[in-house]
Amino acid sequence: MKQVHATILGFLLAPLVPAALLSLTSPDLTNGSWKMTGTWVIVFYQFTLIVTGALGIPLYLVIRRWRQVTWWSALLSGAAVGTALCTVTQATAHAALFGAGAGAAEALVFWAVLRLGRAS
Repeated sequence: MKQVHATILGFLLAPLVPAALLSLTSPDLTNGSWKMTGTWVIVFYQFTLIVTGALGIPLYLVIRRWRQVTWWSALLSGAAVGTALCTVTQATAHAALFGAGAGAAEALVFWAVLRLGRAS
């Protein structure tokens, strides 16, 4: 897979991670209903895709320019974006911690897909 294709695929797949995590905390699931979970993934995916496009892509371009695209730079930048987003929305400390974890997981998925593109 070409590097450009891996980058695009990574930016499309990675937002599924926080979308899935957010859907697992939806009120429908906490009431014992799995019916709406797929719908919540789609709804949250749109939001996380926008955030990834607005914050993740520029951050990736800066890190790539510095030639520091590593697993730890992905982890730290994803956690920073997740925390910053929760801080801006004035979420609780628990939500900010969740955002940091979800952002870090998303960024690691992106890095893994990007790495697979380099290997082929």
